[in-house]
Amino acid sequence: MQTTARRLSVVSATSCARCRLIRDVRSKMDTFQHWLETGMNECDSEIEFSPQDLVCHFTRFHREIGRIRDDWSDSQLAKGIRYLYGSGSCYLAEMSQLSPSSEVDRFFASVPHLYTDLFEVRCSRFFSHLGRGPEQPNPLNGPCYMLWDMDGGIDSFRFSKIPEHIGQCIRLLEHLTNSIHPATIESAIHGLGHMIDDFRGYCQPPLERVALRSDIPIELRVYANDAVHHHIQ
Repeated sequence: MQTTARRLSVVSATSCARCRLIRDVRSKMDTFQHWLETGMNECDSEIEFSPQDLVCHFTRFHREIGRIRDDWSDSQLAKGIRYLYGSGSCYLAEMSQLSPSSEVDRFFASVPHLYTDLFEVRCSRFFSHLGRGPEQPNPLNGPCYMLWDMDGGIDSFRFSKIPEHIGQCIRLLEHLTNSIHPATIESAIHGLGHMIDDFRGYCQPPLERVALRSDIPIELRVYANDAVHHHIQ
């Protein structure tokens, strides 16, 4: 009888552990969905997200944007990104105060997905810094261009005074300059242009490489050269 009771106790404990795990997984899924839907609708969340939660949500958003983009119009995505990545939420400003960690590393490593799986799929050949181009702008051209210049946004990491965060920003922007899509290159030039005064030794070389590229529009080569000489806002 005692052996049987012990076995039942072990089975019950295992079952309870599995139930808790399932509830935790569902809770995390619901929390992400709430974060996503309130952000896309430019609404304040009823849930208070910790900086650690936000890192996970943004990382998942980047990795799954190829699927998420089909659930929203380009205009909704543009407005939602401006809210989530800017002063509407200030989520990234909160995240920028986190200490370096593997979670923050994964966040930075996931950002290129936002470009390759959304911006480069939907953005047109339009030069936002000039307000003109061979094609009419898509709603997503704006937030792509301004991603590194939104108050309380990803640019907050360079103001964090945390060397590891600053290095992550520069390496990410340098990586983005290697793209062949005009919208991505323009976004990276814009970001590096804002950092060049404080980190010229790191930002000038990738900008000069863009200025010398023969496979991109002249407008972007001139823009990169202007960034080297402080002529961008």
